Amino acid sequence: MNEVFKNLKFIRVDYVDYGGIIRSKAIEPSDLEDVIKLGLSVPAAMMNFTTLNTLSVTKMEGYEDVMLFPDQGSLTIYDDQAIMIGDFYTKEGKPWEYDPRQELKKVLNKTDYQFKTSFEIEFYLLKDGKTIGDSSCYELKGYYDVMKLLAEVKDVLKSNGIDVIKSIKECGPSQYEFNLLPKNPLRTADEFIIFKEVSKLVSRKYGFEANFMPKPFPEVAGSGLHLNFSIWKEGKNITLEEEGMNFLAGVLHHAKALTLISAPTINSYKRLNAFKRKIRVPGTWVPTKIIYGYNNRSSIIRIPQARSKDEERFEFRLPDPSVNPYLLLLAFIIAGLDGISRQMHPPNPVNEDVFFDDKFDSVPLTFEEALREFESSRLRELLGKVGDQFLSVKKQELEDSLQDVTDWEWKVYRDI
Repeated sequence: MNEVFKNLKFIRVDYVDYGGIIRSKAIEPSDLEDVIKLGLSVPAAMMNFTTLNTLSVTKMEGYEDVMLFPDQGSLTIYDDQAIMIGDFYTKEGKPWEYDPRQELKKVLNKTDYQFKTSFEIEFYLLKDGKTIGDSSCYELKGYYDVMKLLAEVKDVLKSNGIDVIKSIKECGPSQYEFNLLPKNPLRTADEFIIFKEVSKLVSRKYGFEANFMPKPFPEVAGSGLHLNFSIWKEGKNITLEEEGMNFLAGVLHHAKALTLISAPTINSYKRLNAFKRKIRVPGTWVPTKIIYGYNNRSSIIRIPQARSKDEERFEFRLPDPSVNPYLLLLAFIIAGLDGISRQMHPPNPVNEDVFFDDKFDSVPLTFEEALREFESSRLRELLGKVGDQFLSVKKQELEDSLQDVTDWEWKVYRDI
């Protein structure tokens, strides 16, 4: 056996379902060579479970097994275990059309453009389900209790080839952000999944919980997942040139449909509604207006100030950490490429604060509205089977939520 695997107790082969849940099958290290050749059998229905583990109604052809093959380039080792991210294939050996990771690879292989992408990952560190301390953005005391934890997360990532550009004490109490080095979209998606896994494992070791809910508490800032994105052709960054702006126009054109993929949970819309009551929760910078602007954090797409041509990029500020990253990047790229192929042109940039300005069109602000926009969209058609299955799972998630009696209802209506 390879020396790398000598001290491992097991290897988990991960995948991400349509509900955004990371699922896996564990194998013995001694079985890895066989699994690389033969794959792991997984019921196709496993992709169609909601976050509540209810099965969505599906158009999928039967519920036969599909084969999960580990991608060796995604190997991540932590302590006595390892993670590998897998691709689904049919039993005939063809890439499974319902697998967002496979569909992302397909789109990347077909296009003449190259993309550099990275995530800014926001999350909370909780103790017994609660935030700790009262530190604000960049405040030093926010590191006192968790410095060793954050340092170990960074060390584990670095030892596995994942480069952290910077880590930040974010606006919420015990809220943090890690910014990762730009890579190709497939690797960016993999690194987000690996980051979630590593941060959760390390946090448990220190008695904390790494929480990636978009809006864990009403009175504090939500967590986002800003996507930094640049477009390259023949070795040149063309993000702010004509084709790049066509790409931007495509994303804006499909923004309403893209919302369900970028904000895919019912909780996501608690984050997006931060400004609905005209009251800004401290530290909240969640954009909902379908505009772009130069260094404008109130637009869903910000064009940051770049120090060089190679650093020119878009920052898509709508997504949150509950996404399936493969589906998000797939949909974002398809929307942008549609803008290029149809030679769309964006409107003029908006560079002032529009958080409370109602004259601009908004993305959907409820889960139900986002479902309707996605269901009737060209983007869903362009996504094919992946789009249909995602919609099916999200409809079931809404149905599940309507059956639940929430704490809010109990508090408000118990004495009626």
